[in-house]
Amino acid sequence: MKKLALACALGGLATQALGQLVVGNDQTGSTSLWLIDVNTGVATPLFTSTTTNTKPWGMAADNVNGILYWNNGGTLYSATFADLLSGTPTINSVTMTHNAGAVNYVGLGYNPTTGKLLGTRNITTEGVYEIDPVTGVGILLYAYSTTFDFGGLDYDPATAKLFGLSDTPTTARGLYELIDATTINLIIPGYPGTETDIDGLAVGNGRAYYVTDGPISAQPNFYVYDIASGQQVGTLPSPFTGTGTFSAAAWAPGLMNTQATVSGSIDLEDYIPDEAGRSVTFDVIQGGNVIDTEIVALSLNGAYSFTTSASGVCEVAAKSSHWLRKKSAPVNINPGGTTNVDLSLSNGDINDDNEIDIGDYSLLSIAFGSTPVDPNWNAEADLNGDDEVDIGDFAILSNNFGMVGD
Repeated sequence: MKKLALACALGGLATQALGQLVVGNDQTGSTSLWLIDVNTGVATPLFTSTTTNTKPWGMAADNVNGILYWNNGGTLYSATFADLLSGTPTINSVTMTHNAGAVNYVGLGYNPTTGKLLGTRNITTEGVYEIDPVTGVGILLYAYSTTFDFGGLDYDPATAKLFGLSDTPTTARGLYELIDATTINLIIPGYPGTETDIDGLAVGNGRAYYVTDGPISAQPNFYVYDIASGQQVGTLPSPFTGTGTFSAAAWAPGLMNTQATVSGSIDLEDYIPDEAGRSVTFDVIQGGNVIDTEIVALSLNGAYSFTTSASGVCEVAAKSSHWLRKKSAPVNINPGGTTNVDLSLSNGDINDDNEIDIGDYSLLSIAFGSTPVDPNWNAEADLNGDDEVDIGDFAILSNNFGMVGD
């Protein structure tokens, strides 16, 4: 990367986290800033143009205030997450300077504690700079040895650590923690396979995403590493169709709706009134474990809807007072999407133990013949909802006797 960067200056990424990656490169022609779903690998363009505002050298996300920053050479661009998701974003720009002169950076990170960007240069003076994102003015925090070549950069607020990717084999390629001018620690040595030039880095939720320059014909994948173990744990497909001198990445979970919607209708069998207002407990099950529970009041005709942070292949179970619990077939729940689940619940579980047996028969017998004004009234024994415990309720229980819920 260093040789290419110098020539350019002289000439003029099974389910870990519900968070998202923003990437870009500076390929010629039309290009995009891409939002990548790290759970599925699906890449969606945030916006596309032929100008430098979609050709990043470095990128960083302010996840507190919802702002994405990226630069091309000495121009710093920014846009709010909301604007980027609108499809027609307003892109702000400012010229970056150091000691009153224009300056280029090849990597960016963002420190939410200081509210400042952090940048690296790969030509004089090589080091870590702190940049005011409003004015573009940068100050040198510390210079480091020119044997390093830090292009990929990101600051991880969770650990308060600054990470960088170095391409230079004389010091060892790999992921480093940058502490100060003399303390730069190799965290994960080496690049995957035959890779020698990786300029984009994003860090989040214990993962480091190595973003290659492209094109996909030569570098089809980004690489995902677990920082704690130092092991590569996966890849993500690159969307870059052209060759970039630089690539850039940022961890920006706020740019994607990580909530999924589950909706449909519940048929409360043998119930005469409309289901509206009846309470249903929904369990979202994955790998045999309940990972989310939502209590929902049904709308007309048993319609319901709820949001969940669950994703992937799940089952949805529903249970309501004197109806047995019913579990759906496996369904795929996608963040930001809607999954339809319709269920029909069997009636007669008066004591709410998820089976219809002698205990329910005993309760119905005690309440038999009663209405809401009687001392032996039991609303749960009024299975058909006609405000009377009678032969109709007995018939429902008899028909379903012995049934057990999911």
